[in-house]
Amino acid sequence: IPNRVGVSIGPTAERHHIGPLKRHPQAHEGWNVIAGNTAAGIKISGTDVKNNTIRYNVIGKESDLLLDQGNHNGISLESGTWGVTENYIIDNFIGGNINGIFLSGKGVYKNTIHGNAIGTDRLMEENLGNERYGILIDNGTTELNRTMISQNLIFHNGEIGVFLKNSSRNRISNNVFAHNPRGLHEIHCVN
Repeated sequence: IPNRVGVSIGPTAERHHIGPLKRHPQAHEGWNVIAGNTAAGIKISGTDVKNNTIRYNVIGKESDLLLDQGNHNGISLESGTWGVTENYIIDNFIGGNINGIFLSGKGVYKNTIHGNAIGTDRLMEENLGNERYGILIDNGTTELNRTMISQNLIFHNGEIGVFLKNSSRNRISNNVFAHNPRGLHEIHCVN
């Protein structure tokens, strides 16, 4: 029987680290493998949730580990009106989920998504795409959004690499988009 959520960080949680503190020379040594959860592999939600780091994890499907059990959302950051801020999603493999990374709610702002392989491997050879979106941000237009999306490999996602919906002031730079029907798509965004 699958879990609903693999790992959950809730209200007033800060400075937690999901994943090993340093990268081991052997691929994936010491990494968490988070797969097959019906809602989210990792979920950060609530109020006053900040400065948490998700780093060096396999979330969903990864070819070296012969996994094919994605989560609904690989990583989910959710908040109603205030407080999921300055969290870091760095250097993970995220593939085979419905959505790779999902940010939702006006209270989700100033987070960083950096250096992840989303829908592929580090050599950009494997098709490990997420079914719909690599990254989906739907957090209501506020002055605070400002999510930084940088230096990610975003490949093979079924619909859109990065989808910004009802969002504002996000920064997207130095990513590689390939083999997504649409790389970057905005709807009802204010920049």
